[in-house]
Amino acid sequence: MGMEKVDIGSIPAYEIGNKTAPAVIVLQEWWGVTPDLKEIATEISTRNYRALIPDLYKGKVGVEVEEAKHIREGLDWDQAVQELLQAVDYLRSTGSPKVRPPPPPTAAAAAAADNS
Repeated sequence: MGMEKVDIGSIPAYEIGNKTAPAVIVLQEWWGVTPDLKEIATEISTRNYRALIPDLYKGKVGVEVEEAKHIREGLDWDQAVQELLQAVDYLRSTGSPKVRPPPPPTAAAAAAADNS
């Protein structure tokens, strides 16, 4: 089974793996959803997990540092947290018995991201 593009409401995402397997949400780096990230999700799926990459940038990918920084700075963090919760609901409602949502960003993590 290869990687499939799916839509979770308004969120584009990529998933791979058996729908009845425990699920892992793979979060993008500040570059966006890159081929390397898809390879990581594919590797996770070979370990009997279902992997989902929600595309929080909605298809935008930063190729250069300044571009990636600009895209990340435009991210609505509150909306991103809600979209990740939608991803959890999607995984549970489509067959995964266990889904662990990623922790919401803390104030310290957001400050660290602003300084990178």
